[in-house]
Amino acid sequence: GVTPLGHEVFQIDTRMAGYEGITAGYLIRGERPCLVETGTAPSAPVVRDALAALGIGPGDLATVVVTHIHLDHAGGAGDIAAMFPAAQVVVHQRGARHLADPSRLMAGARMVYGAALERLFGVLAPVPAERIVALDDTGTVDLGGGRRLDSHYSPGHAKHHVGLIDSASGDLYVGDAAGVFIEETQDLRPATPPPDFDLALALDSLRMFAALRPARLLFSHFGPVGDVARTLER
Repeated sequence: GVTPLGHEVFQIDTRMAGYEGITAGYLIRGERPCLVETGTAPSAPVVRDALAALGIGPGDLATVVVTHIHLDHAGGAGDIAAMFPAAQVVVHQRGARHLADPSRLMAGARMVYGAALERLFGVLAPVPAERIVALDDTGTVDLGGGRRLDSHYSPGHAKHHVGLIDSASGDLYVGDAAGVFIEETQDLRPATPPPDFDLALALDSLRMFAALRPARLLFSHFGPVGDVARTLER
């Protein structure tokens, strides 16, 4: 499930709970290879194999960035960190402590999902604290060769959410802040999880995304969308 998107960007279907077309991660392959989103913990071997197929071995991955710490986006962070020991793990500062010590996050998820938690999401393993890079409300991830991802704090869906724009491609990694894009029907649906969801902040984040004038939106659910202005307006 690897799809080349141009600009050395590759979409990886991380196959949450074994399903196709639900959760996407993205590899930016360059001087400092970067994975955006890990998928769930059970997805980690899927991601590792996809990266291997793209020529990225255990010592090659420089950076892992998650848009936020929900388990379908960052649940594999600890496992991926163990598989790729050279990689730093980048997250907004409001999510950093939960990657280092996932116990509260997992307890909250267990309250919501109960017995289905392990099947859907697995267990987020801790990321070694010294490998976590905590972003301020704006920050930069060095992709090498003068290319970078600029992060922009985009709360509303979650208070630890960032959007990331690629200086070379103009791609904006929207995480869940622009909702869920359903490829088959070209529909969008809002992503409004309790207890964090804040409508006013979510709308502010969408306006900020529009002001960045991205070339393309890369949804974590699911895939690339070229019709940026109309999609954000929707």
